[in-house]
Amino acid sequence: FNAFTDFYVDASLFLWQRAKKVFFKINLKRL
Repeated sequence: FNAFTDFYVDASLFLWQRAKKVFFKINLKRL
């Protein structure tokens, strides 16, 4: 269970970083 939780946290952090980068690029294009 602990290993699964660590994997889930790592995956969500990775997806969050990617989402922030995409959101930042979209904001730059809008400016």
